[in-house]
Amino acid sequence: MTKTVDLEGDFWVLHVARGGQSVPGWVTILDGENAVDFEMANHFVATHPTSPFVNGMMLSAVTPDGRVNVMNRDVTVIRGGDASASQLADRAALRALLTEHFGFDMPEIERLRVPAIPEWQ
Repeated sequence: MTKTVDLEGDFWVLHVARGGQSVPGWVTILDGENAVDFEMANHFVATHPTSPFVNGMMLSAVTPDGRVNVMNRDVTVIRGGDASASQLADRAALRALLTEHFGFDMPEIERLRVPAIPEWQ
């Protein structure tokens, strides 16, 4: 994936390739950022009971020919611009997906609790 940083007016913009297009991934003016803006956001996504990051499972891996995205049970495998969607049947399928696409095996994943997936609580 190609990344570029361009100065656009007063803003530095990090562009990333998504879906064959270049899209902004981060924008800054390089002035001092307020730490509280990052601390509060990080605290919410990491700890708040309604945060999707606390309740759901989100994974993404870049592969040699595309990427693999997982949102709870929904899996999208992108290869050479073609996307195929499927659903994880169970935690064993998640473990196999991690081994195949993410490059590691984690036996404990078969006991993973994901509040957004009722059967995995």
